[in-house]
Amino acid sequence: MSLLHRRRVRALQQQPWRPVDTTTVTTVANLVDRFTERKRQDTDTAQATIGSYDSVAGVITGPDGCGEPTLLEVRPGRIVKWLRSTATSRGAGIAKTARSVLSGASDIAIEDGALNQNPMRMLPKMKRPRPAGAQAIPPGEVPALRTAIATNKLVAERDLTDLLLLLLLATGLRVGEACALRWDEHRPRRRDAHSGRYTRPRARRGHDLTRPTRAAAQSPCQPTP
Repeated sequence: MSLLHRRRVRALQQQPWRPVDTTTVTTVANLVDRFTERKRQDTDTAQATIGSYDSVAGVITGPDGCGEPTLLEVRPGRIVKWLRSTATSRGAGIAKTARSVLSGASDIAIEDGALNQNPMRMLPKMKRPRPAGAQAIPPGEVPALRTAIATNKLVAERDLTDLLLLLLLATGLRVGEACALRWDEHRPRRRDAHSGRYTRPRARRGHDLTRPTRAAAQSPCQPTP
């Protein structure tokens, strides 16, 4: 932004007869400040959410943020680049919250007639990296694990040694599958077993016992010692 342009922006922002109006020379930082101030006055917004917005607003308007450009200068591609950089340097959660703040700031510009549509809704969704799945224990580490379980006092006090050593470690069953195992599903001669699993529904407390489907029952069984 040139020095002359900066002076024009500052002059328009300081005009007393248009103290909060939004124009094409309004900066992103100005809209972000107005958005966070509006949220502070909103009694329906939780204090934790307000604190999160205030913290991220500081990132947006800071030296490495994207608050300096005006509405005339800002482009979706520039915002996407900044959000990706923020996700790398500060985490996907910060970048996702920043997108929400920028979207709310853009809504203010739409209300004032400076924008026809919210550019933030045109951007690709921010996805949090999902944790990697469970990793198999390397065979070379199994003896040390067996020793650690067999000599653990807490495991012995809770009578979990056989469960951890003989059932989970030997069969590869998950905890929910081991808890759902029934004797009639264990075939000692074939040394295998079918097992359902205990699951915890999100909508309510408690556990549901999920039995295997017919297709699952016809699939290869879990080997047992």
